[in-house]
Amino acid sequence: MPMTAKPPRPTTQLTLFQPSAPVLSWEATPTEHRQQVERLLARMLREYARRQLGRPPVREARDE
Repeated sequence: MPMTAKPPRPTTQLTLFQPSAPVLSWEATPTEHRQQVERLLARMLREYARRQLGRPPVREARDE
């Protein structure tokens, strides 16, 4: 039985030495955005704390 040649599969060649992606900096973030993020984080922490205070304390399992 003669072997049939398979067409070559398309491949992607990686580009070496690509310029690195820009590094994000908190200090470079606009002040308005930083304030919005800080408010959102504070709100999330308050909501989380409220939910945790409303639950009975978590009891650890004993390793006996």
